Amino acid sequence: MKLDNENFKNTPLVGLDIGTSKVVFVVCEVLPNDQLSLIAIGEEPNKGMKNGMVSNIEAVSRSIEAAKQSLKSMSMREIDEVFASVSGSHVYSQNLDGSIQIQTGEVTSEDIEQVVSDVANTVSVSGDERLLHTISQHYSVDKLGLIRDPIGMSGSNLSVNVHAVKGEAGPIENLRRCISRCGLGVEEMLLSHIAAGQTVLSDDEKDLGTVLIDIGDGTTDIAVFSEGAIVHSSTIDIAGANLTHDIAVQLHTTREEADQIKKRFGCALESVVDSNEYFGVCEIGHARKHQVERKWLARIIETQMRDLLLRIYKKLEEDEFGLNLINSSVVLIGGTSKLNHISELAEQVFKRPVRLGSSAYAGVLSELVQHPGYATSMGLCEYGHLVRQHRAIKAIEYDRSVSVDIKSRTKDALKRIFSVQHSKAVGT
Repeated sequence: MKLDNENFKNTPLVGLDIGTSKVVFVVCEVLPNDQLSLIAIGEEPNKGMKNGMVSNIEAVSRSIEAAKQSLKSMSMREIDEVFASVSGSHVYSQNLDGSIQIQTGEVTSEDIEQVVSDVANTVSVSGDERLLHTISQHYSVDKLGLIRDPIGMSGSNLSVNVHAVKGEAGPIENLRRCISRCGLGVEEMLLSHIAAGQTVLSDDEKDLGTVLIDIGDGTTDIAVFSEGAIVHSSTIDIAGANLTHDIAVQLHTTREEADQIKKRFGCALESVVDSNEYFGVCEIGHARKHQVERKWLARIIETQMRDLLLRIYKKLEEDEFGLNLINSSVVLIGGTSKLNHISELAEQVFKRPVRLGSSAYAGVLSELVQHPGYATSMGLCEYGHLVRQHRAIKAIEYDRSVSVDIKSRTKDALKRIFSVQHSKAVGT
């Protein structure tokens, strides 16, 4: 079903991923067939973040503004609001459940909203915290469980399992303040790894069970999906920046050169590197380059990455879902996942198939967003599209001037997207 809403169609979708090392804008428009079309990308280095959190508001604001201005070289469309990512160890999650009585004997969209809202109200949120999402996982109608689309089903009791995500108010408000200083509003904030899962993982991967690992520069974000829903999300404050720092210290060179060395010559498996391979490096205070074994560099990288992956493995084992889902497949995204042979290293640790992930978007300019580092920003646009569809459908349902026939046809559309049910998000 197509939604004939001019504002819905004409307002561009903007995903804003504010990472530790860079800021990325992705702008999409909605085509007449309700598919997304990429129209612009803006990117700028970011030096005002640490471990996924704002450490310098002025620096982050400058990066956002510069990335925003770079959009104009690809599109003259004005942007006013964004779907923004949020990450960092201050964000944490839990799984909850709740139930209500079905008043009419048939599950309606209002019943779904009510049961999710009731669960959201049970989440303990202190004054210095913010509730980001309560995402529905599965529903039960009476004794029948693991239902994804309960609308229209008959019964007397509706239950729901949800994944609740909350974070500290300070980091969230600092992020929103940086965006506001650039003349932009926040339509919603979304946990970055949930956004990435929206575009990177197939429905089959979410059904069968997949661990999504986003190894960025400042943080490593983990999300586990099973039976079509997210069941675990967490963050580790170890990522690419730690590796760059260690290389810089060991080689007595600048962080900038260490980062380039990591990207050009880095490898996550020492065993595949020829012992006769060398690269040049300039030590701080010395103009002449000296030669370093590439195998030595690979040894450092493999040690660090293996330790990180083992830490993720143990974290999942400790989680209530970990022992079951650790047998699922693994998908790696994020800039650091571009290290040569990191997939093979991850397969050794997890003893499961591992692949590099990227956006599934296949439309215009798709080649620009195939890098794993663009997964979150593209996922924000896809998530935003679902959110706006949901709002448009609800507007039709509540509009008394709309015919009963049209209202009944909205049910099918609502079933396809009701999984975006969540509590009022930050920025809305």
